[in-house]
Amino acid sequence: MKSRGEKHYIKMPRLAARLYDKLTSVKGMNKSFEEIADFLEGVINKGKLLDVGMGTGRLLKRIHKIIPQIDLYGSTFHLQC
Repeated sequence: MKSRGEKHYIKMPRLAARLYDKLTSVKGMNKSFEEIADFLEGVINKGKLLDVGMGTGRLLKRIHKIIPQIDLYGSTFHLQC
């Protein structure tokens, strides 16, 4: 039996994913990713981290650059109301 999330999960079409990536690759978003990664560096130095709704994965890439010893996992989801 599928979970509710599996039933409603819809993969983002390639065009929409590229558009989202371009729209969120502005300087302010990248600065936010840096600030989050810097904060996490002071909080965790081992273990696992799950980013739910990871989008294009840029935050996880930034975290990996600063804290390469932790295991990173990403998940995307789609909500229908």
